[in-house]
Amino acid sequence: MKGMSKSRIGYTNELVPWYYAVNFGGFGCSGGCPGCWSRGMCHRAKCEKCRAFEVHLHPERLGQPKNTKKPGVVLCNFTCDTFDKKRPGWEIRAVLRAMDAAPWHNYVLLTQQPDNMAPSDVEPTNRWAGLTIRNQDDADNGLDTFSCIDGNLWLSLEPLQEDVRMKGWLRATKFRGAIIGHDNRKGAPGTETLEHVRSVVQQCRAAGVNVYVKQIFLWQCPKCGATDDSTMVETGCVSCGAHECNLGTLKQKLCKDVADFPPDLQYRNLPWSMPEAARPQEARHD
Repeated sequence: MKGMSKSRIGYTNELVPWYYAVNFGGFGCSGGCPGCWSRGMCHRAKCEKCRAFEVHLHPERLGQPKNTKKPGVVLCNFTCDTFDKKRPGWEIRAVLRAMDAAPWHNYVLLTQQPDNMAPSDVEPTNRWAGLTIRNQDDADNGLDTFSCIDGNLWLSLEPLQEDVRMKGWLRATKFRGAIIGHDNRKGAPGTETLEHVRSVVQQCRAAGVNVYVKQIFLWQCPKCGATDDSTMVETGCVSCGAHECNLGTLKQKLCKDVADFPPDLQYRNLPWSMPEAARPQEARHD
């Protein structure tokens, strides 16, 4: 049996030697979220159940973590949901046993259905469980249950569609961090402003929670190509002097390089740990 594949999710979009990806459940989720990136890719799969986006398991992949001897951070089931309510308990237990069989890795999980998680699922110190939050409804419906689970917890506010008020959840629970980002589709909900991103970053910072801003949309001048936070909409481009009335239709540019972010959003502190020798340089130090 082969080992795990390298992952492109990391500090840059390049292959990162300390990140692996394993999708025990292939493609398939019962969530039905609009604009789901995983559903948009499932047609590429050879598996019939993956192409149908059904919740299922690939038993032949369960040994891949154990067959990968070099320790790393393993992104598990990011194209499905380990704790999907339609996933049988024996499948969840099989995935967790596959992690137990290779304890030299750190495992990162992500769910939208925390009601289907057991406290013991996150007890091992090498597991990081994340909850997807896109809007206030997601927070209100999931955080009460999720924050009661002991272990390494983190939040995925991506895609962030609106301002989300965390209330007392961040301070009441030892969350390890939050990853925040706009939807990568132009014109998707929330991409018209950075204020949603700013609000969540400020809440995390006030609670002492690590923040990783992954990607954001900035306004771009169609004349000179300069990008701006929001003042360009009001006053025009400060780089080339074009005024709002001469700009025509403003464009939006998806930015993933932290150096292009506004200074107050230049945070790249991951929730989970990784091999010290491979740790990326943090964008901000406090």
